[in-house]
Amino acid sequence: MLNATLRSSVTMDEFSSAFGGRIMSLARTHSLITEDQAQVASFEGLLRAELDPYADGGRISLRGPPLLLPSDLAVPVSMALHKLTTNAFRHGALADPGGRVEVTWAAEVEETGPWLAWTWNEHDGPPPTLPTREGFGTRLLMKILTAQVAAEVDIKFDADGLRVHVRVPLGRG
Repeated sequence: MLNATLRSSVTMDEFSSAFGGRIMSLARTHSLITEDQAQVASFEGLLRAELDPYADGGRISLRGPPLLLPSDLAVPVSMALHKLTTNAFRHGALADPGGRVEVTWAAEVEETGPWLAWTWNEHDGPPPTLPTREGFGTRLLMKILTAQVAAEVDIKFDADGLRVHVRVPLGRG
């Protein structure tokens, strides 16, 4: 995480802010996991840990069933949620007072086993722009999640806002 943050930071201030935020996100996730004897964290709890600071005025909508993630999934998923939240605050829907973030999720059952599927939708913020360089967030979503937890990730830059759809297999091992 240190090296990836260094590679994707342009200035030391940017590095310090990004790295500190990522460490805090990891600390929150580990706190959620260690509070539970089974070493699991709820997906909604991970979302709330990241998004509740921006939940004023109905800007955040979370909808889905109770779903527990084992620690080996909770940590990379929470890092992805942290990065999405940070980007929404700096560049996306949460950067605009009228912007909103909606996250929906469900458990899907297939022949290969159960999956967590979630969609992150940003609305009414500044129009998203394609990244000019591959930063930590893009690598996290597109490479680390796919390699570490065999996730399927689809990112769209729609006129109304960023759309990210992620599917993570729950029955690994």
